[in-house]
Amino acid sequence: LGRFHSDGNFSYRKVMKDLPEKMEEVFTAVAKVPEEEDNTGKPKLTVLIGPPASGKSTWLKDNMSDDVVVISRDNLVVEAGKKRGLDYNMSFKFFMRNRKAADEEVDGVLTKQVHEARDAGKSVVIDMTNLTKKGRRRWNNEFSKYDRKAVFFGVGLNTLINRCEQRFLDTGKFIPSQVVFRMCMNFSLPLKSEDYSDIEYV
Repeated sequence: LGRFHSDGNFSYRKVMKDLPEKMEEVFTAVAKVPEEEDNTGKPKLTVLIGPPASGKSTWLKDNMSDDVVVISRDNLVVEAGKKRGLDYNMSFKFFMRNRKAADEEVDGVLTKQVHEARDAGKSVVIDMTNLTKKGRRRWNNEFSKYDRKAVFFGVGLNTLINRCEQRFLDTGKFIPSQVVFRMCMNFSLPLKSEDYSDIEYV
Protein backbone atom coordinates (compact mmCIF):
# COMPACT_ATOMS: atom_id res chain seq x y z
CA LEU A 1 0.00 0.00 0.00
CA GLY A 2 2.98 2.33 -0.36
CA ARG A 3 3.88 2.12 3.33
CA PHE A 4 7.11 1.20 5.09
CA HIS A 5 7.79 -0.16 8.54
CA SER A 6 10.72 -1.77 10.31
CA ASP A 7 10.44 -5.18 12.03
CA GLY A 8 6.76 -4.60 12.68
CA ASN A 9 7.52 -1.64 14.94
CA PHE A 10 6.26 1.83 14.19
CA SER A 11 8.24 4.92 15.14
CA TYR A 12 7.26 8.40 13.98
CA ARG A 13 10.86 9.60 14.38
CA LYS A 14 12.31 6.64 12.49
CA VAL A 15 9.86 6.99 9.62
CA MET A 16 10.51 10.73 9.41
CA LYS A 17 14.20 9.91 9.07
CA ASP A 18 14.02 6.96 6.67
CA LEU A 19 10.87 7.41 4.61
CA PRO A 20 11.92 10.14 2.15
CA GLU A 21 14.91 8.16 0.86
CA LYS A 22 12.89 4.96 0.54
CA MET A 23 10.02 6.72 -1.22
CA GLU A 24 12.42 8.38 -3.65
CA GLU A 25 13.65 4.92 -4.68
CA VAL A 26 10.07 3.80 -5.32
CA PHE A 27 9.07 6.89 -7.28
CA THR A 28 12.21 6.76 -9.39
CA ALA A 29 11.44 3.13 -10.23
CA VAL A 30 7.84 3.77 -11.30
CA ALA A 31 8.16 7.22 -12.87
CA LYS A 32 7.87 7.27 -16.65
CA VAL A 33 7.26 9.65 -19.49
CA PRO A 34 3.48 9.85 -20.02
CA GLU A 35 2.27 7.86 -22.99
CA GLU A 36 0.52 9.70 -25.78
CA GLU A 37 -3.16 9.48 -24.97
CA ASP A 38 -5.71 8.00 -27.35
CA ASN A 39 -8.44 10.41 -28.38
CA THR A 40 -11.64 8.44 -27.82
CA GLY A 41 -13.91 11.45 -28.11
CA LYS A 42 -15.11 10.99 -24.54
CA PRO A 43 -14.72 13.70 -21.89
CA LYS A 44 -11.81 13.06 -19.52
CA LEU A 45 -11.67 12.75 -15.76
CA THR A 46 -8.25 13.54 -14.28
CA VAL A 47 -7.78 12.64 -10.62
CA LEU A 48 -4.86 14.38 -8.91
CA ILE A 49 -3.25 12.27 -6.18
CA GLY A 50 -0.85 13.77 -3.68
CA PRO A 51 -0.56 15.20 -0.16
CA PRO A 52 -0.66 18.94 0.55
CA ALA A 53 2.26 20.83 -1.03
CA SER A 54 3.11 17.99 -3.43
CA GLY A 55 2.73 20.18 -6.52
CA LYS A 56 -0.91 19.76 -7.57
CA SER A 57 -1.64 23.50 -7.84
CA THR A 58 1.51 24.11 -9.88
CA TRP A 59 0.57 21.27 -12.22
CA LEU A 60 -2.91 22.75 -12.64
CA LYS A 61 -1.53 26.14 -13.68
CA ASP A 62 0.66 24.50 -16.33
CA ASN A 63 -1.85 21.98 -17.69
CA MET A 64 -5.37 23.40 -17.54
CA SER A 65 -7.48 24.89 -20.30
CA ASP A 66 -10.55 27.07 -19.88
CA ASP A 67 -13.00 24.34 -20.89
CA VAL A 68 -11.99 22.01 -18.02
CA VAL A 69 -13.91 22.11 -14.73
CA VAL A 70 -11.72 21.95 -11.60
CA ILE A 71 -13.41 20.45 -8.54
CA SER A 72 -11.65 21.45 -5.30
CA ARG A 73 -13.14 21.05 -1.82
CA ASP A 74 -10.40 23.25 -0.33
CA ASN A 75 -11.43 26.11 -2.60
CA LEU A 76 -15.05 25.75 -1.54
CA VAL A 77 -14.08 25.79 2.14
CA VAL A 78 -12.08 28.97 1.60
CA GLU A 79 -14.89 30.67 -0.36
CA ALA A 80 -17.52 29.72 2.22
CA GLY A 81 -15.23 30.90 5.02
CA LYS A 82 -14.68 34.28 3.39
CA LYS A 83 -18.42 34.91 3.50
CA ARG A 84 -18.14 34.51 7.29
CA GLY A 85 -15.03 36.69 7.51
CA LEU A 86 -12.74 33.71 8.20
CA ASP A 87 -9.24 33.08 6.89
CA TYR A 88 -8.07 29.68 5.55
CA ASN A 89 -7.17 28.16 8.91
CA MET A 90 -10.28 29.38 10.71
CA SER A 91 -12.49 28.24 7.81
CA PHE A 92 -11.29 24.65 8.10
CA LYS A 93 -11.69 24.63 11.86
CA PHE A 94 -15.19 26.08 11.58
CA PHE A 95 -16.44 23.56 9.03
CA MET A 96 -14.80 20.65 10.85
CA ARG A 97 -16.83 21.57 13.94
CA ASN A 98 -20.05 22.51 12.16
CA ARG A 99 -21.13 19.50 10.14
CA LYS A 100 -24.48 20.95 9.07
CA ALA A 101 -22.86 24.10 7.70
CA ALA A 102 -20.23 21.98 5.92
CA ASP A 103 -22.92 19.80 4.34
CA GLU A 104 -24.86 22.81 3.06
CA GLU A 105 -22.12 25.27 2.13
CA VAL A 106 -19.26 22.98 1.05
CA ASP A 107 -20.14 19.36 0.32
CA GLY A 108 -23.55 20.17 -1.10
CA VAL A 109 -22.01 22.72 -3.46
CA LEU A 110 -19.29 20.25 -4.42
CA THR A 111 -21.85 17.58 -5.30
CA LYS A 112 -23.77 20.10 -7.39
CA GLN A 113 -20.60 21.07 -9.27
CA VAL A 114 -19.83 17.40 -9.96
CA HIS A 115 -23.31 16.65 -11.30
CA GLU A 116 -23.49 19.80 -13.43
CA ALA A 117 -20.09 19.12 -15.02
CA ARG A 118 -20.89 15.46 -15.63
CA ASP A 119 -24.35 16.13 -17.06
CA ALA A 120 -22.87 18.74 -19.40
CA GLY A 121 -20.16 16.32 -20.55
CA LYS A 122 -17.35 18.61 -19.40
CA SER A 123 -13.84 17.32 -18.81
CA VAL A 124 -13.07 17.45 -15.10
CA VAL A 125 -10.06 17.60 -12.81
CA ILE A 126 -10.47 16.50 -9.18
CA ASP A 127 -8.04 18.68 -7.21
CA MET A 128 -7.93 16.96 -3.83
CA THR A 129 -5.45 14.69 -2.06
CA ASN A 130 -7.27 11.48 -3.18
CA LEU A 131 -4.74 9.34 -1.29
CA THR A 132 -6.96 6.31 -0.63
CA LYS A 133 -8.61 3.84 -2.99
CA LYS A 134 -11.94 4.50 -1.31
CA GLY A 135 -11.68 8.23 -1.93
CA ARG A 136 -10.74 7.73 -5.57
CA ARG A 137 -13.53 5.20 -6.13
CA ARG A 138 -16.15 7.91 -5.67
CA TRP A 139 -14.88 9.84 -8.69
CA ASN A 140 -14.57 6.77 -10.88
CA ASN A 141 -18.19 5.91 -10.03
CA GLU A 142 -19.46 9.46 -10.61
CA PHE A 143 -17.70 9.66 -13.98
CA SER A 144 -18.04 6.03 -15.06
CA LYS A 145 -18.59 6.95 -18.75
CA TYR A 146 -15.48 9.14 -18.91
CA ASP A 147 -11.91 8.32 -19.89
CA ARG A 148 -10.14 8.32 -16.53
CA LYS A 149 -6.56 9.28 -15.78
CA ALA A 150 -4.64 9.54 -12.50
CA VAL A 151 -1.80 11.99 -11.95
CA PHE A 152 0.32 11.02 -8.95
CA PHE A 153 2.70 13.47 -7.26
CA GLY A 154 5.53 11.56 -5.59
CA VAL A 155 7.27 13.84 -3.10
CA GLY A 156 9.26 12.82 -0.02
CA LEU A 157 7.82 13.54 3.42
CA ASN A 158 10.57 15.93 4.51
CA THR A 159 10.08 17.96 1.33
CA LEU A 160 6.32 18.12 1.94
CA ILE A 161 6.79 19.35 5.50
CA ASN A 162 9.37 21.94 4.44
CA ARG A 163 7.04 23.20 1.72
CA CYS A 164 4.12 23.41 4.15
CA GLU A 165 6.26 25.43 6.56
CA GLN A 166 7.32 27.78 3.76
CA ARG A 167 3.73 28.14 2.55
CA PHE A 168 2.69 29.12 6.06
CA LEU A 169 5.33 31.87 6.08
CA ASP A 170 4.26 33.04 2.61
CA THR A 171 0.47 32.79 2.86
CA GLY A 172 -0.53 31.98 6.45
CA LYS A 173 -2.02 28.64 5.31
CA PHE A 174 -1.07 26.17 8.06
CA ILE A 175 -1.10 22.37 7.83
CA PRO A 176 0.66 20.68 10.78
CA SER A 177 3.39 18.16 9.95
CA GLN A 178 1.50 15.48 11.90
CA VAL A 179 -1.50 15.93 9.59
CA VAL A 180 0.71 15.55 6.51
CA PHE A 181 2.29 12.46 8.04
CA ARG A 182 -1.07 10.83 8.82
CA MET A 183 -2.22 11.50 5.27
CA CYS A 184 0.87 9.79 3.90
CA MET A 185 0.30 6.78 6.16
CA ASN A 186 -3.17 6.32 4.64
CA PHE A 187 -1.83 6.47 1.09
CA SER A 188 -2.36 3.68 -1.45
CA LEU A 189 -0.47 3.78 -4.74
CA PRO A 190 -2.91 4.23 -7.67
CA LEU A 191 -3.12 1.16 -9.91
CA LYS A 192 -4.55 0.42 -13.35
CA SER A 193 -6.90 -2.02 -11.61
CA GLU A 194 -8.78 1.06 -10.35
CA ASP A 195 -9.97 1.54 -13.96
CA TYR A 196 -7.57 4.29 -14.99
CA SER A 197 -6.63 4.28 -18.65
CA ASP A 198 -3.36 6.00 -17.74
CA ILE A 199 -1.36 6.87 -14.64
CA GLU A 200 1.11 9.73 -14.85
CA TYR A 201 3.87 10.03 -12.23
CA VAL A 202 5.06 13.58 -11.49
